[in-house]
Order: sequence, then C-alpha cells, then structure tokens
Amino acid sequence: PFLPIIQKGNNIRKDRKIIFMGKIFFQPKNDDLLSQEELNSCKDNLLSDFSLLDNLNFWSKFKKQNNDVIKFENYRILKTFLREKVILEIIENFKDNFLIYGQNMKDNNIKFMKPIFNLDKVKEIYKGNICVDTGSIMGSLSLYPRSIQILESGGLLIQAKQFDSKFIWGDLSEKVISNNIGSLLSNLDNYLSNTKKCNETLGLIENRFKNSRKNIEESFKKIFYYN
Repeated sequence: PFLPIIQKGNNIRKDRKIIFMGKIFFQPKNDDLLSQEELNSCKDNLLSDFSLLDNLNFWSKFKKQNNDVIKFENYRILKTFLREKVILEIIENFKDNFLIYGQNMKDNNIKFMKPIFNLDKVKEIYKGNICVDTGSIMGSLSLYPRSIQILESGGLLIQAKQFDSKFIWGDLSEKVISNNIGSLLSNLDNYLSNTKKCNETLGLIENRFKNSRKNIEESFKKIFYYN
C-alpha cells in the first residue's frame, strides 16, 4: 500500500515558493496516436475540468483507440499535455514565485531549473514550500511516489483531481485538490499569501495520515501471514 509517513511539526517557509518537479514532454512512438491538432482542440475543456481524463465519454470522441496499448499511450500524451498547460498558466500568474525543476524538450518558453537527482536535496526543496502535482502520467492515483515524497518532505501538496481524490482526502479535498485551472490558481494564491492557512493545512494533512505506519504494517501482515 502507498501511504505517506509524515513527521510531526512541519511548517511552511515564510519565503515560500511554488515548486514543480518533473518532465512535461512526451514523445509519441507512432503516427496512430493523438495529433497536436487533436490535443489543442481539447485544451480549454481539460483546463476547465481536470477529471475529464477519467471520463469514458470524453475518450469516445477520439477515433484512434484501436487497442489497449494505443489507449494507454494516448492517456499518457493527454495527461502530459494537460500538465504542460497547467504549468504555463502558473508561470503567467506567479512568475518569479514559481520554480520548475526538471527537463524540457519543447520550445514552449518554460525555463527549467536543473533537475535534482539527490533525494536529500529534493526533500530540502519540497520542505516548507507549496508543491504542485498534476498527477502521474501512468494513471490516476492521488498517492504515488512523487506526491508521497512531497508529503513526507514536509511540502504543502496542491494536487490536480485524481480518480480517487475524494477517497484519499475526504474533507481535506477542498484544501488540497483542484479540478480546474481557476481553482488551482486561486488555491496557490491563497497559500502564497497566507502563512497561517498553510500551516493549518499542513497540520490537517499530518493528522489525516497519522496512522499510516500502523495501516501499512497491518496490510503487510494480511499479505504475508494470511492463512
């Protein structure tokens, strides 16, 4: 089971920044995948409703869905495309308060800081900052390696809606999750300007996962000692 084990007493930095780590490019392997024209045609809809990516009706309009491999590749392409557009919107609204670490292979005016591969340094960057996560391109789970790393490092996670968001976050959803670009930008603005709100949310997140270690241990017992 993927659950974060969060140390008590995390606090937000007074000089906090908005942080994103990851890549925002995806190179299709063949011509059967979604075209740039098709991607551009759904940009506004995706920015208005992040959860469209998990809606079967949304996918029915695309003709290039011949098999499961193509479907999965197209999912990865669209999720990466949405990630790129979200990053561009944050840049436009927050400029120098937004730091992006990773790699870029597209001419889209996104200036990346050098990628960080040292885990201790990654944790230092996340700790006490506002950390944006648009979700994994491999699926729609709230808790996966990147988001867990943010939480365990003491970063304030602000995440795009995933398929299991309500289940994972419960009453905290409104404070952590955004389902459209307007909500995401508003959350970032509020947290950037309100230290008290940041620390209150960090405390609520800590409380949400206070039993993680126990839950993980019990799950492993069921797996390895099941009779």
